[in-house]
Amino acid sequence: MGTSQAVDVIDGGVKGIYPPTSTIRANLVQCPYVVVNALPESVYGIVNHRISMESSIKEVEEHLTNLLTPLAKSLPATLIAFNKQIYSPTSNPRNTTIILSTTPDTLDPAPVSPKDSYAWGVLGSTIRLSFGKDVILAPSLMTGNTDTKYYWKLSRDIWRFSPIREGGRGNAHTVDEFVGARDHVECFGFYVRLIRGADER
Repeated sequence: MGTSQAVDVIDGGVKGIYPPTSTIRANLVQCPYVVVNALPESVYGIVNHRISMESSIKEVEEHLTNLLTPLAKSLPATLIAFNKQIYSPTSNPRNTTIILSTTPDTLDPAPVSPKDSYAWGVLGSTIRLSFGKDVILAPSLMTGNTDTKYYWKLSRDIWRFSPIREGGRGNAHTVDEFVGARDHVECFGFYVRLIRGADER
């Protein structure tokens, strides 16, 4: 899986909503519209990158800088990428500037957890004990971030696992998010076995 990117926010323009309220009599829906007779003087976009495990923040920054440098030269425009001036044209009649920056919570990919450690063995045996001896364990890549970033310097054995059977939960991070009652109770049993198993060493 390579690094992915999604443009989550785009904003620009200085004109407001006019008129403040306008009623369509047919269904009494408030229907304001935006005045669009002036180009925005400034525009920004927020791009969310999910960085591949074999890549880094620095590599993504270099890619974006290399991608936008030809554009800046063709406009022409000043390009400032991650607090460093990359290009400044001798003539910039429109006073155009492109700025690339990161957010304060930028984070490199998590380190890869070893699958030949004692901790992996305890987790694997607990999963089989809880969900059946024929369960096949297959480590995979988690695309989201978790609080495990606070433990990276403490241990390499960091596993992100939810002990819930398929269909036992749904609608994550939205309305009507749920976990089934039976699955919830089964989770308790899993964690009891996991703690006891880890304590036996």
